[in-house]
Amino acid sequence: MKRIYDFGRAPARRNHTVADLQALKGSGTKLSMSNPANADEIRACVEAGIDLLVVWDEQLDEARQVTPEHFMGIGSTWKQFATGDEILAHAVEAECIAEEVLEAVNDKTSVVTFSLGSGKAGDVIMSFVADVCGEPSEEESPPKHAHAFGDVGRLHRQIHEERVAALRAFHDETTAGNFPYPAQNITMHAGEKEKFLELLDGEV
Repeated sequence: MKRIYDFGRAPARRNHTVADLQALKGSGTKLSMSNPANADEIRACVEAGIDLLVVWDEQLDEARQVTPEHFMGIGSTWKQFATGDEILAHAVEAECIAEEVLEAVNDKTSVVTFSLGSGKAGDVIMSFVADVCGEPSEEESPPKHAHAFGDVGRLHRQIHEERVAALRAFHDETTAGNFPYPAQNITMHAGEKEKFLELLDGEV
């Protein structure tokens, strides 16, 4: 872990720094990067050993609570920067360009390149959590660069089917007059019902 000062000027540690990423150039070492959308996915990325994370600004506090020492890229738009030079100061995402093009450019720049669908030529290889885990895509078919290393989508479907089955059984047993079952009922001790009814009759 590298010792740094964060943007609030507080001492902190990070698994990687910008200087580390710049030092990758020409080393042949590749780092992995993904974009967890919630605390569960952040934990999964950390436990899996993913090097770098991409989160949106509103996720940063949650992400720092889960993994305070992980390097994180913050999702931003070009409008947040004053000039093109600021955008390209340290890193650039190369999305869906020919691998040969990225390879040629990457060898001639000190800018760290993040390859998303642009082959292995980038310094950092990025893929979406949903694509890697085989979860349902917003598109009808996954993009060419998406590769599923798992089948979490199958588990989502299984959970949905199990949820529907359980709710249907609850509905059927309720409408048939069978539920709640005796084990779920609260009942009186012997003799208490009669006493209660006597008291109730006396109040009427």
